[in-house]
Amino acid sequence: MTRIKMPALLAEPLAIESPTQPMDTVFESLLHSVEMAAELGYPTEQWLSGWFLGADVVQIRRGNLAELIAFLLYSKNPATLDGPTLRRIDIMVEEACARLGFSLASGYEPEVRCMRFLHDPVLIVHRSLAQYLVACMLPRLVTWVLFRLVFGLRRAECTETGLYYWWRAPPINVGADVPRDLLFFHGLCGFIGYVPLLSMLLFQNTRGAALIEDESVSMCLNFERQPTRATVVRTAVIAMARIRQERARSSRGWDASRDRGCVLLGHSLGTCAMQWILEEAPSMCGAAVFIDPIVLLLEMPNTTYGFLYRAPRTVFQWFCYLWCTGEPGIAFYFRRRFWWYNNRLTAESVTDLPTLFCLSEHDDLSAVPTIHAYIKRELQHSDILWWPGGGHTHFMGSLGKNRQIARWIEVHDQCASPSSRNCKTH
Repeated sequence: MTRIKMPALLAEPLAIESPTQPMDTVFESLLHSVEMAAELGYPTEQWLSGWFLGADVVQIRRGNLAELIAFLLYSKNPATLDGPTLRRIDIMVEEACARLGFSLASGYEPEVRCMRFLHDPVLIVHRSLAQYLVACMLPRLVTWVLFRLVFGLRRAECTETGLYYWWRAPPINVGADVPRDLLFFHGLCGFIGYVPLLSMLLFQNTRGAALIEDESVSMCLNFERQPTRATVVRTAVIAMARIRQERARSSRGWDASRDRGCVLLGHSLGTCAMQWILEEAPSMCGAAVFIDPIVLLLEMPNTTYGFLYRAPRTVFQWFCYLWCTGEPGIAFYFRRRFWWYNNRLTAESVTDLPTLFCLSEHDDLSAVPTIHAYIKRELQHSDILWWPGGGHTHFMGSLGKNRQIARWIEVHDQCASPSSRNCKTH
């Protein structure tokens, strides 16, 4: 009998992932984002109060802000930090107060609690095996049938990382228009919610595709494969190389120079993996589509609060809490493995890339109005699909919204190069 390991119950993170940039750069980027958000209508007082779970700013002391910085930037309890690091944090507190206009009293208020991220308890909602049959087994069966028998995808394990992906590499007729290959990253709960969109993109057997599978957030009761930034990027690179190799083998006269880069597609949590690819392997990307992105202005407290701390009030929030965020694998990911400082999308990452951002007006997991204004000001070359009245993931239930995304991708299949602006649409 296989023993199921439950690292989700551990009190502390298994390991701390260091920022990919120097700490001073991360801190400067944090302050810059807060200042810019203030210019776009997100007050600095709202930012500070949000990280302290809605506490009145006058109650927050400098010691409280130092504690937040320790958890936010170092992913550590301040009691475990050495003297030089604590002194550096004190300097950060002074600089933050000066630049953001905070007049915080000295000392520490124990009644004011900040978000502790990876050091807060993992909240798991008990669920029966029957719920896993409905939430995991049936969707995976449906997905397998569609992917294998309808879309012609094959499931493979990456020998280097142990992660799984679905892929196909249809033969290409010489001289024919070639659509961009698809590199897709799903959000919580696996592939099932994306079947309508994937059907529109893959029903015609002309587009190569690699769909990266993240079992840790797909209700699989499998805690053995815990993907990391390095393993996800490596798996994606290997999968796309496999597509090119298969196409070269099966398509007589195929010229590899016709490969104009893949279209990078992701939703919600999947947009974090997109950001990793854009930083680590930008040369293989030809276009990018971010649906309900959580990687823009991640310095704002909305995403962390919405996933980890918000008490559910609406029907949709209760559904997410009971069905998704309280599931052991998903709770473990966000409470022990979500390194926010390595998931932030910068404007430089998509400056020369045809990019589409799909924003839902009532997405309560992001600061959507501010993000909308940020894209219009800082990412003017990008396109925006603005969905009035919709919330996070609501696009899944709308064929019209899925068609909008598929149409944008089809138009940008014809771009001559990854940096081409000739396909810009509004």
